[in-house]
Amino acid sequence: MRNTAGAAPLPDPMSAKMVLGTYSRFHLRAMLYSLGQLLQNPLATGLTVLAMGITLALPVALDVVVKQISQWSTGIENSTQMTLFLDATTTEVQAKQLLQQLRRWPELQSAAYISREQALEEFRETTGVDEVVDILAENPLPAQIRVIPKLRLSQRGASDALIRKLQALPGVSIADLDLHWLQRLDSLSDLSWRLLWLLSLLFGLGVAIIAANSIRQAIENQRDSIEVSMLVGATRSYVRRPFLYTGLWFGLSSGVIAWICVNLSLLYLQQPAGRLASLFNQELSLFSYGLSSAKVIPIACLLGLLGARAGVGRYIRHLEPV
Repeated sequence: MRNTAGAAPLPDPMSAKMVLGTYSRFHLRAMLYSLGQLLQNPLATGLTVLAMGITLALPVALDVVVKQISQWSTGIENSTQMTLFLDATTTEVQAKQLLQQLRRWPELQSAAYISREQALEEFRETTGVDEVVDILAENPLPAQIRVIPKLRLSQRGASDALIRKLQALPGVSIADLDLHWLQRLDSLSDLSWRLLWLLSLLFGLGVAIIAANSIRQAIENQRDSIEVSMLVGATRSYVRRPFLYTGLWFGLSSGVIAWICVNLSLLYLQQPAGRLASLFNQELSLFSYGLSSAKVIPIACLLGLLGARAGVGRYIRHLEPV
């Protein structure tokens, strides 16, 4: 069907494909050209990539440590129980009624009743002083109810409110929970996260600055050829494109180096870290954390590209002939 007079012509699909193919060839040519320029100076390129990779490896390694501390803190906190020591006048029937009441509380995950005889037997097994226990005229230990809360015990306000609520129950003599060490661990985890974000920002900025400075040096080395290209009609995007790919190559290579450094470090630390985790009744597999650290590669590519964009944008304007 023919177009009527004055109607806009339909786009030619073949022309669109040709434009897309030409555009792709330009980018592929710029990518290979930038890689060739880097390979012509292997020492300078290697030192730059190594500096960027080591800089990136530091916050990534800290990220692994902080995540492990946070996991340990959560695991220990979830397994922390509170002990309710019952009055001597509280009968077993009253204690079990109190147990059923506590199991209906939304703040509590579980509750278990420990009789006086069970408490004495646990004391005998944990201390190993059978002779002392045998000479006692009567059992000095009270009956107990052990509960595991659902809330974060390291939050002082929430934990104190729960303790006061449990302490006010009829038949409860003492509600015991030592939170000081858990609060210290939670404070350490919070400080570690803040330190991680701060160092990640600083080291990321440092990587971008290294990339920008390397691009600036590359532009200075090719200053004459860039000016000639601009004199014969080269556009800014044409001149800028190889240097952006140079920054991308810098980022990709440094990200891979950072990932390798982190995994080698975790492999070296696996055995002592596993022994430390066993002291907290925790399991540790640094290998899984090493695999997750591969996210540093796209982050490094982005930082290299941003550094290159900042470096080339400033100097291309200065090199443009008047």
